[in-house]
Amino acid sequence: MLYRVLILSGLLFVSLGLLSRTEFGKNAMKLIVDARTEVSKVVWPGRGETTQMTVVVLIMILILALVFWGLDSLLSFLSKFILS
Repeated sequence: MLYRVLILSGLLFVSLGLLSRTEFGKNAMKLIVDARTEVSKVVWPGRGETTQMTVVVLIMILILALVFWGLDSLLSFLSKFILS
């Protein structure tokens, strides 16, 4: 089992080495390095801010669900009233 992982890892490194010698590979490697640089610049929210935003989103979902349910009920009642 371990030898399969080692063989696959070796093949991956060899293929990445060969790919890095082509123009496409050089551009791909530059994109990966640039993406990692940009991700390191991101200011990630803390636990408290994440929890607060999650609660706000859940409350808004609940409010919108109630609004759409109310509109659906009203339109259903009106269509039954008009058609019957």
